[in-house]
Amino acid sequence: MESNGGMICSSKAPYIIVNQSGGIIMDVYKLNNAIVQSPDGSDGWLFLNNEGNPIYLGGDVKTIRLKNKYSTLWKKYNEYHMENEIFSYRELYNRSGSVTIE
Repeated sequence: MESNGGMICSSKAPYIIVNQSGGIIMDVYKLNNAIVQSPDGSDGWLFLNNEGNPIYLGGDVKTIRLKNKYSTLWKKYNEYHMENEIFSYRELYNRSGSVTIE
């Protein structure tokens, strides 16, 4: 019931979705109010991003459903898409690493 948002049907909730390839973070989606589902006959995940565009992810994906976006876990993640960045997620956001952007 907690993972679906209800007993009979799913309800929208904040989600954090982490997509990895070979242990490297490729995408992090922070969805404010979404339903994330695994289509029948698929091992992937389908959802709408915050702009309403459908996104389908396969492979190594972690989905975290939160009760609200004010949780401490929500604050620990940053939206990220590797095709828009020159640095990896870990280079940008790990507290132990530092990045100099010129």
